[in-house]
Amino acid sequence: MQHSLADFTDRLKHAVDAEEVWRLSLSHFGDRGAAWLYHGYTAPLWHHDRSVYFSYSSIPADWDRYREQQGYRHHDPAVRHCARSSAPFPFGTGLEGVRYTAPVRKMYAESADWGAHCGVAFPLRNVPGSPVGAMVCITRMRAPEFQIWWNESRWELQIASLALDARLLQFYSPADDVPDLSARERECLLWLASGLRTDRIAHRMGISSSAVDLYLANARRKLGARTRDQALLKAVLLGMLTP
Repeated sequence: MQHSLADFTDRLKHAVDAEEVWRLSLSHFGDRGAAWLYHGYTAPLWHHDRSVYFSYSSIPADWDRYREQQGYRHHDPAVRHCARSSAPFPFGTGLEGVRYTAPVRKMYAESADWGAHCGVAFPLRNVPGSPVGAMVCITRMRAPEFQIWWNESRWELQIASLALDARLLQFYSPADDVPDLSARERECLLWLASGLRTDRIAHRMGISSSAVDLYLANARRKLGARTRDQALLKAVLLGMLTP
C-alpha cells in the first residue's frame, strides 16, 4: 500500500535511528517511481578537501566506484548545480532544452546501460561549512515518461526530500534543546501547514502581513531553516505543531 506524504513525515518523526529513516525513504520514494536514491553532504568541488561528511546510497557499488574512477563528479552538472542553487535539477538524456558536454553525455549513456535514465537532484543546505548537499532520485524512466512523472510529482518529492534531510540531520547533529517558539510563531506555522500564505494568515490572525512575515522569520531563525517550508518541516518533525 502506498503511504501519503503525511504518513511518511509521521513515520519519519517516530523513526528510532538514521537507518530506519533511510529504509522508510527507500520505500516511500520507491513507491513513487525512484529506482535508486542518494542522500549526502560532501565538500564542494573547489575545495581541496574531498571528504564526504556523510551519505546514504542505494546506487550499485560497482557503478559508484566506476563513476569515481572516471572522474565524473567533476563533470556532473547536478553536482555543480547543487553547489550553487536551491532549485531542483532534473537530469538525463533526452530532456527538453538541456545540452550536455561530451563527458556528461558519455556518463549518462553509461548510466543507461545499467538501467538508470533520468532523475532529479534536490539541493540541500542544512550542514554548516557550505558543503554540497543533495537528495538524488534516479529512475528507470526515459525522458518522455520522466517528464510527465516530474510534472505531476515534483512538489511532493521536494517536500519529502526536505523532510528526510531534516530527520537524518537530527541523528547526526541532535540539538541539545528544542527551540522555544512563541505562541504566535507556532500559530503562523500551523496556518502555513494548512496551505495559507501571508495575506490569508494575517486575515485569520487579525494582524498585519508584516507581522506574519516577522513571526515566520523568527521561527526560521530559531529552527535554523533557510525557508518557511524548511521551518515548517523541522517544526513538524520536532513535534512542535500539535494544535
